[in-house]
Amino acid sequence: MLGVFGNVPTLMLFLWRLFSIGICALSLATLLVSRLTGYLAAAERHPYYLYTFFNLVPSLAWVFQLVGKTQLPTPPGCC
Repeated sequence: MLGVFGNVPTLMLFLWRLFSIGICALSLATLLVSRLTGYLAAAERHPYYLYTFFNLVPSLAWVFQLVGKTQLPTPPGCC
């Protein structure tokens, strides 16, 4: 969404994506602990599900984008 309004500094995009991954990780950790200990009621877990699902897609898209950039190029004359 940040790229819609023009060129965004790379550092800002990097921090935005790290923030998204952090929210996703904290929400997943909270959901996991609440399942194991049962200290959150079902209604109190709903915001954590939303945080997880809305931040999971941008996080995974960024990770897959990074994986695509780090692949080694094919040597000339191969394949």
